[in-house]
Amino acid sequence: MSNVSIKNGLSVALRPYDHGRDDGFVIRSWVMNFARSRMAEPWPDDEFNLWRKDYLYPTLASSRTIIAHHPEEPRSLLGWICADAAGGRIRVHGLYVKQAFRRLGIAHALLTLVTGNHSADPLPFVCWSRKLETDGRLRRAFTEKYRAFWNPYAGAALLDEI
Repeated sequence: MSNVSIKNGLSVALRPYDHGRDDGFVIRSWVMNFARSRMAEPWPDDEFNLWRKDYLYPTLASSRTIIAHHPEEPRSLLGWICADAAGGRIRVHGLYVKQAFRRLGIAHALLTLVTGNHSADPLPFVCWSRKLETDGRLRRAFTEKYRAFWNPYAGAALLDEI
């Protein structure tokens, strides 16, 4: 796709998700973040495994997923976003940036690419991190900047289609 400037004079490369090459990174980080979230706490293991089979895998197959990587090293993956348009409205299924690369603008670059001309629209997130759930200051800043809100039910329409 392209290189995008982020903070401190750095840049990040953004490209489409490659099912075979990127599965390990995307699925592992998504599952780990979801498992730590408040939404997954009451789920027994068999229900959690059903979530993976019935939601995560079909979502990756049918949504637009973008990978952020080091511009000179395509195998050095830094983050990803998975989103689609439901009823003409963008919804984010997941967003992840490796801990060591956070606060550099990678999430902003991914969100900007996905939202494009819809940046003024409210942005539902099906899954978001425990950090956003528990850190009120971070959540307020994030939700104000991107008009984002947590709506785990936004993914239910996808489950109904399966």
